[in-house]
Formats: sequence, C-alpha cells, structure tokens
Amino acid sequence: MIYATLKPQVDAYHENMATFDAEINSFNEELTGIVAQGNKVKAKLAELNKQSINTTDAVDSMNALLRDSGFQGFSIRPKEGVTNVYEVVRHNGQVAENLSEGERNFISFLYFYQLVHGSQKDDGTREDKIVVIDDPVSSMDSGALFIVSALVRGMVDICRNNGSLNRQNSISQDNYIKQIFILTHNTYFHNEVTSNMTRYWDSVSFFLISKVDNNSHVKLYYREETDLQGKSKAYNVDPVQNGYHALWAELRDLSKLQNVSSVSVTHVIHQILDHYFIQMCCYDGNSIRDKILVENKHKFQIVDADGNDAVDERYYLIQSMLSYLAATKNTIVDGHFIDEAMDAQTCLRAFKEIFEIMEQDQHYAMMMGNE
Repeated sequence: MIYATLKPQVDAYHENMATFDAEINSFNEELTGIVAQGNKVKAKLAELNKQSINTTDAVDSMNALLRDSGFQGFSIRPKEGVTNVYEVVRHNGQVAENLSEGERNFISFLYFYQLVHGSQKDDGTREDKIVVIDDPVSSMDSGALFIVSALVRGMVDICRNNGSLNRQNSISQDNYIKQIFILTHNTYFHNEVTSNMTRYWDSVSFFLISKVDNNSHVKLYYREETDLQGKSKAYNVDPVQNGYHALWAELRDLSKLQNVSSVSVTHVIHQILDHYFIQMCCYDGNSIRDKILVENKHKFQIVDADGNDAVDERYYLIQSMLSYLAATKNTIVDGHFIDEAMDAQTCLRAFKEIFEIMEQDQHYAMMMGNE
C-alpha cells in the first residue's frame, strides 16, 4: 500500500537525479574544453612574448634616468653579439673607463632596478620576488640620490599592494614584489624613502640594527596603545627623527620624570612653540598672545579664597611662555622667563593648554603619543 502510494514520487526523484547527473556531466565536459582552450591561448601568448621581448626598453629607460640624474658623459647600449649584456660608452662610441664610484653605483642600481621590474624568462612573464637593497646611494650626489629614492619608493608601493588594507589609493596595481628589505645608514635616503610610511603599520616595519661587542642586534621599533574598547593596537615608530620630532621625544621623556627641573622643561617647550607656531604655522608671536591672553582670558578667571575675582597662575605662566615667542621674533634671546621654583608639571599643563586654545590639540596628542 505504501509502495503504491510513494512510487510516483520515487520514480520522479530518480528521473530528476538522472537529469541532474546528465547536466553535471555536460558542464564538466564544457569546463574541460574551456580549460583546454585557455591553455592553448596561454601557450600562444607565451610564443608571441618570445617574439616581442627585447632589451631596447630597458636600455632606453636606463639612459633616460641617467640624463634626468645629470650623468651626461656616457650612456648604456647592448653589447653586440652577447645576449642580455650591456656596456657603458662615451659619446664617441668608445667603452667608458675610469668611472667614479658614484657613477658605477648608480649604473649598478639602474641595472638592478630593471631586473626587478623585468623578466628573465623567454616568455616575458614576471616571477614573484623578494628584494633586498643595501645602502644603494653610496658616493652619489643629491640629484642621483633623489632619483634612487624615488625608484625605491616605487618598489615599496608595489610591495605594499600585497598587504595593504586599502589598495584603491595605491600608485601601482602590480604585486610581484612580495617583500622588500631596505638597509641604510644614510639619514637623507632613509627620510626620502620612509616619508609618511609610519602610518602603514599593517605592511611596513622599522628596525634598528646595532653592533655591540661584535654581535649584531635587531630591534623592532613600535609602540602599543590601548583604545577606548580596551583593545591593544600597534603603531610604527621611526628610529630616525628630525630635530622637531626629537624635541617632542625629549619632552615626553621629561614628563615622565619625578624631579625634573622646570628650566629643562621650558627650554624644550620654548623651542617647540617657536618651531611649530612661528616657523611652521607662520603665526606672529604677538598675535598668539592676543588670541590666548586677550580673547580667551575668561578661561583663566577664578574666585580666590576671599571670594574675589582673580586670574589663575596658568595665565601668567602662559604669558611668560608667549613673551618668549614675541621677544624672539627679530632677536636671539638666551634667557628664560621661567625660574626653577615653578613646578615642571604645571609648565607641561600650561603648554598643553596653549595647543588646546589654538585648536591644535590633535597635533599635541599625536606628538605626545596620545592619539
């Protein structure tokens, strides 16, 4: 009875399964044909690449970079009768001799640069690479150093495409440089290559290599901070800093000391205020005083113990700091307006308040490591 009732459904199920199996087999055969066709296209493309690949583009690129860098006395050409070998020649066609160390280093780097971006395969396809660059700017002048820095930075952009969280803003869409290691003791080259790279903590790291007692030590530079949700996050720290960043680093160190002299603190504070507000933001010392001490004087109003209106001591402390800026506009002042009796922590709080009133508190937080 049950068999007779369910037989139509069972028969329909078997028929559907047979239909589905036939369709799957048909799709598999179609897929096999597509894969075979794709392999034929790849083989044809490889054959065409073999016919079109040449060294002319590499030579033209290196010669263009030589001209842009100011090297006018020689050029590069393929060596006749030898595949993938170049020679350096003068304008009269003779092989160049007695090149300087800087010239030899620059030509070597250009050749290395072409190898990184080019292909050593007959079909012209690129292989994934790990690139190691060890101080490529030795004995180079500023023009050649700038060119090398720009080329290295381009290779870093390609490498970052492998790990960057946001590839829409990338300069290059390639990603065949899987890792790149750059070693240098030239601070100018370091700054040119690493400018604004500290923010790419997801794909860029900074290391300091030192040698003590004939043993090398490698230190990763980073800092860990906890956000409002209690999660720890790592941030890059560049071990090579300019003078302005070094001042902030010194101020951070001083702020952690228990018995630090207010003279030491205010000496650093004066230099930071002068560099940031006067030199970088182009404020006038008197205009800063007016904005803080006149327009915002109400922020320092307090009521003293006798119930009278008074001005908080922070007002006079900030007044002293800003008087230094106004005094140093056209003259050199060696004296400080803060004596040693003033509490260093009070000076630091007043310093912070200057940035808050000038609506530069984000810069203060960033430089003090509080962002």
